[in-house]
Amino acid sequence: MEYLALAQFFTSARGVDVFWSPLAITVIGGLIVTLILKKDGSQNTSNRGGLSLSDIRTLIEAELAKHRYANQPVARQQTPRPKRRNGEDEGVVGGCFIALIFLSVFYARNQAAVLDYSVMAATSLFGFWFAGIVFSIISGTLSGRGWAIYATSVLVLTISALPMLYLGMTPLFAPTGIENLQQVSVTLGLAGFIKSYGAEGVAFLFSQVLGFLVLYGAWLVVLLSLVFLSASSFVATGVSGRKLWIWLSAKTAKFGNPIKATAIVLSLYAISFVMISGIAYEWWRSASSL
Repeated sequence: MEYLALAQFFTSARGVDVFWSPLAITVIGGLIVTLILKKDGSQNTSNRGGLSLSDIRTLIEAELAKHRYANQPVARQQTPRPKRRNGEDEGVVGGCFIALIFLSVFYARNQAAVLDYSVMAATSLFGFWFAGIVFSIISGTLSGRGWAIYATSVLVLTISALPMLYLGMTPLFAPTGIENLQQVSVTLGLAGFIKSYGAEGVAFLFSQVLGFLVLYGAWLVVLLSLVFLSASSFVATGVSGRKLWIWLSAKTAKFGNPIKATAIVLSLYAISFVMISGIAYEWWRSASSL
């Protein structure tokens, strides 16, 4: 039934608005940008043949070393950083808790919109991935088993996020009567919500909000790894703006290891699934009732 409802979502007018239309726009836009960059790159460099991921990292390290040598800054005297006081740490924790409350209230009252924009974000990641794959194929920039595994992993991780977003509307575990979180929040208001569902309702709401924040963190890792490989490909093919692509490659180089990036994203996905689906809430409820 869950899969049937998910299929119905993609065939509905809402699915067209938040998934199929953004998908078509990102894919077509990615193709246009790819063809422009391919033409620009072919005018600036000859075809080097396929490069493996290790070749790309070696190329970027060589370019960075060259730029560091040419623009070597004067060494600055480092001053020791002041240690944080306990009061400052407590202030940070308090600020994070207040931010979580505001985010939870916003999410509860706008759950449908949050989920729609999240689907659009996942679709945009797919479009970014698609453009990178097409550019790699038609320019012959990247090759090898490592690149193929990475490309497949990003595709699977992007697509697998969609069922998790659906769990936001149909969690596996939730307080009785709170399945439609937005309707309950709008109808009862914040005070009424807390009065009706108490600590269980607040725990469930916090769990879902934290789960979405973790999911967005996983997408950020995917995005930065795509930026690294795209910028590195542009360096290898001689696309205009070489300094910019080298700078982007340097800033996102720590996300250029596909195995490490995939492991981090999978770990974040697992945490996100446990929190969005209500499993974390159910664990808390079971433990508190002992």
